[in-house]
Formats: sequence, structure tokens, C-alpha cells
Amino acid sequence: MVCCVGRKTLVLLAAMFWSLIGLYLLRRGWVLLHGSDYLVIGVALVVGTFKSIMVFQRTALTNVERINKLGEQAPVAQVFSGKAWGLIAFMMALGMIMRFSGLPTELRGFVIIAVGWGLLLTSRVVWSEWQRL
Repeated sequence: MVCCVGRKTLVLLAAMFWSLIGLYLLRRGWVLLHGSDYLVIGVALVVGTFKSIMVFQRTALTNVERINKLGEQAPVAQVFSGKAWGLIAFMMALGMIMRFSGLPTELRGFVIIAVGWGLLLTSRVVWSEWQRL
């Protein structure tokens, strides 16, 4: 049996996903960079903002448009497309590779904060759509 939910619930789940993963990554990056030069953290936030505007927002809007085209009820797994689920798995794999690669802690923390901030900042696009529905 496949659990089906309405579009508003799918958008809520997507918004929560973007927000919670973003917060999780920000926390992990902070742990790695705690005690580092605040300039590194600031630059990571700027890079994350750029990534949000140039990449993540387009992805989020495409996903919201796709959800809005679904019927009144859709399986929970439709919160993201198959392609998006593949990208999520790929990003998780890259994170694991980065963790065990021996890269400097400061570089790993920088990347993790940039991605986490980009995801969290982009979540506002999805939250806005959820409020609109």
C-alpha cells in the first residue's frame, strides 16, 4: 500500500527537508570550524548564498511546480522527482567521500557550511509556496 497525501503536504515535506538538512549541515560545519577564523565562516555563508540563488532556488521552484502538477493525492515519495532523489543520494555519497578523504578539516567545514546555508536559505522559497497553498 502506497501512502498518498495532498499537494500541500508534499510541499510541507519538501520545505521541512530543505530546512532540516540545511540546519543539520550548518551544525556539522560549525563543529568543524568552531574556533576557526570567522572570515572563513563568513565567506562560506557568501558562497552558500550564491549557490542558493544560482542553483538551489531553480531546483526548488522546479520541484514545487512539479508537485503542483500532480493530482490531488500523490505518494509521499513524489515529494521529489526520481532525478532529485538520485541527486540527493549522490550528494550524500560525496559527503561521505569528503569525510573520509583526508581533506583538511577547515575545507570540509567550509563546504558543509556553504551547502547547509544554501539549502536553508532556499527553503524560504518552498515555505512561501506552502503558505500560498
